[in-house]
Amino acid sequence: MRDGPARWARAVVVLSLAVIPAGCGGGSMSSYDWSLYDQLKEATPETFEYYIATLEEMRIEAEEEQRKPRPGLDAELGYALARKGDLDRGLRLLDEEVEHYPEAEKFVRVMKRLARGEATILEAPETPEAR
Repeated sequence: MRDGPARWARAVVVLSLAVIPAGCGGGSMSSYDWSLYDQLKEATPETFEYYIATLEEMRIEAEEEQRKPRPGLDAELGYALARKGDLDRGLRLLDEEVEHYPEAEKFVRVMKRLARGEATILEAPETPEAR
C-alpha cells in the first residue's frame, strides 16, 4: 500500500483537470470555442490570422466589460503574436498574463523562452536564467 498516497494524488490531479475548466466559464463564450482548436489543427496562414483575431476579440470584450481576461487568454494570444513575428507585443501580453494570474508565472517563463526561440518545447523546463 506504499503507492496509496501517490495514487490519491494522481486522482486529485485528474479530478482537478476535469473540474477546474468548468469554473472558467462566463462571458459570451460559455465554453472553449472548438473552432479555435480546428483552426490550429488545420493551420494555414488564413486560419492562423483568424485565430489571432478571435483571441483579440475575446480580449477586447473583456476590456469593454471591465474584467480581466480569462485565464490563459493573454498567454495564448501573446505566444501566437510572437510566433507571427510581433515579439514585443507578445511578450507584453505574456507579462500581463502573470499580472492577472500570478500562479501562471512559471508557465509563462517557459512560454517566453519558446517565443524568443531560446528553447524547443522539449528543452523548455524552467531554468534560473529564463527569468
